[in-house]
Amino acid sequence: MEGVAKLKIKNFILLFIFITNVSCYIIFQDSFKMKPGTVNLSDLNCEYDDYNAAVVTYQCNNYGIMYSTKYKSKGKDFDIFSGNIRFWIYKSDSSNISSKRGSEISYINSDSNELGPISIGYCDLFASDRKENTTDSTGDLNIYINHYRDEISLFGGNTPDYDEAYPCYDTKNKILYYCSNRDGNFNIYRCKNDSTSDLITWLQNPEIATKSTPVNILNSPKDDKCPYIFGDYIYFVSDRDGSLGGFDIYYSKIDEKGEFS
Repeated sequence: MEGVAKLKIKNFILLFIFITNVSCYIIFQDSFKMKPGTVNLSDLNCEYDDYNAAVVTYQCNNYGIMYSTKYKSKGKDFDIFSGNIRFWIYKSDSSNISSKRGSEISYINSDSNELGPISIGYCDLFASDRKENTTDSTGDLNIYINHYRDEISLFGGNTPDYDEAYPCYDTKNKILYYCSNRDGNFNIYRCKNDSTSDLITWLQNPEIATKSTPVNILNSPKDDKCPYIFGDYIYFVSDRDGSLGGFDIYYSKIDEKGEFS
């Protein structure tokens, strides 16, 4: 009887794993359709500014995000909040997307602005114009590293009296990208992670500031910023000549060597 009980438990576990994996597989087959158009995530947004959303967790059709919003300050400063976006596969119109504002990520936020959050491995990066915990007293944007929830440190690539913001990381090629106006206009910079130390230790290394180089194939004489890696592509915004007006979104494909085409 003991052997039968063990067999039943084993079969139940295998069945549970099968159902869980198959359900996720079915969700992401080509049967998933969305109605064309733009959908306002009204339960995530507020009457003030909301942007800079980045995916933190993902499970089947459910996405946990963090984003910048002026919700808490009622239109004054940006804070980082958590949120949720979910896709409902059994609906074929705009209502197949639901969203929900989460809670304030209080251990990141300050009395200043927090922008461009992104999760890299076991740490979060964001930009802030706070004047505490920084060598830059002018209130420019600096990139910060959040690890172990309440431990926040400065990014090694920050430069005095200039802005650094919107970091992202190419995990495949181990290259960090961010934008800075250290040469005048905002440009996109990158630095190869050749270190054998852990990611946080490398991110704190001040040598990143001197080893970072502008990505000239992406940059223009105007402002180029907000790089974001997704798959084999990098996306960024620019107000360069030839745009449709103001800032437009551009992209470039990343090849196997981490270069652009």
